[in-house]
Amino acid sequence: MKRILWHVIFCLGGILVFSPVVMYWFIHGSYERYIWIINGSFPFNNFGSGPVQLYLYAGLLSAGLILTTISFKHVNKYLKYAVLFIILLMIFIMSVSCYSPKSVNTQISKSLKIEIPAASIIEYEDSHGGFHGDGGTYAKIKLDGKGAEKSILEIKNSWRMLPLSENLNLIMYGGIKNNIEYSYNLADKFKIPHIENGYWLFVDRHSKSIDNYDDTDLFNRHSFNFTLALYDMDENILYYIEFDT
Repeated sequence: MKRILWHVIFCLGGILVFSPVVMYWFIHGSYERYIWIINGSFPFNNFGSGPVQLYLYAGLLSAGLILTTISFKHVNKYLKYAVLFIILLMIFIMSVSCYSPKSVNTQISKSLKIEIPAASIIEYEDSHGGFHGDGGTYAKIKLDGKGAEKSILEIKNSWRMLPLSENLNLIMYGGIKNNIEYSYNLADKFKIPHIENGYWLFVDRHSKSIDNYDDTDLFNRHSFNFTLALYDMDENILYYIEFDT
């Protein structure tokens, strides 16, 4: 009975030693989950903090090392090898799964052709679904620090300065054109403030688009498939929208 107890303690220690890897994967494995976690209730809203994560990982690791150390002499070598093998295997699997070419940062970087620094997305939502993939994607990205300098420079060099074109202004804020009222109001839908000082980029992804950066035919089709990004110079915030109908 005592031998079984030592085996249980050793296995529990192995789980605790491995748990920081699981926690890191759970928090940072995907940006969608990361945003969901840090926008949750206490204590999950603190998981985005570096010091909190450090204390959590250190506590779990310390507890695991203590349990495995005191029980190490009382378990057979086969169990030791088995636990070590499982830990190494799971670390490898989770390390591979954390590297995803379809991460939010990668998708946005590829779409806008600028580099989005890691951990800079502070809000994210994606309602795309169904057979046709209709819906909207929204991201709010804080561009500050050294990692963002290159991105901001690329924006200033290749994007257009505000204000928006007439069509984009209509779809973002609504209005009337040629006696037709447009009430899409995407700015209100995604809670994007009116930006006066900044830059914008429009990408027409519609199958009938001739010029991907021209919004002239935006309202001349039966559906929308476009990407729009707005950079607020005063707040250093980038707003990203994908809209598909």
